[in-house]
Amino acid sequence: MYPCKVYLKPKKEESLLRFHPWVFSGAIQSITGKPEEGELVEVFGSNGQFLAVGHYQIGSIAVRVLSFQQQPIDASFWKEGIRVADGGWHFGYMGGHGEKDIKKRVQEKVVSAAHQEYNSKHVLSNVTDQIKDGKDIFGRNAQFVRCEIDDSFP
Repeated sequence: MYPCKVYLKPKKEESLLRFHPWVFSGAIQSITGKPEEGELVEVFGSNGQFLAVGHYQIGSIAVRVLSFQQQPIDASFWKEGIRVADGGWHFGYMGGHGEKDIKKRVQEKVVSAAHQEYNSKHVLSNVTDQIKDGKDIFGRNAQFVRCEIDDSFP
């Protein structure tokens, strides 16, 4: 489907089989073709099994996966949107191990997250109001609706 192909070293396909969205440069055995930065490539296991299609880039993250299906990445793909199979419910702001204060629970989550650009007084000072207003605490264009947890949640 795409002219450039990335082949992984033996046993390096395991993370993609668990639907991890990145291929690290150290996992690559070989590349056929000469992909440009941002070009679409197909990723194959050492046994030749198709694993994913994604954007190639130079660096430690060599491929950012867009799909785990062998499909064209075209206008219809983007129109349909990227979906996470069996993604389930996201309880991203829960936690705090019994902490009742929303601000403290979210602060604990943000402080322990990988994206430390959000660990700022500006973000954390507005947490309670943003959550009560159904707004994204990081200022992204998103609205949230509070749902009571009942038996319909997994």
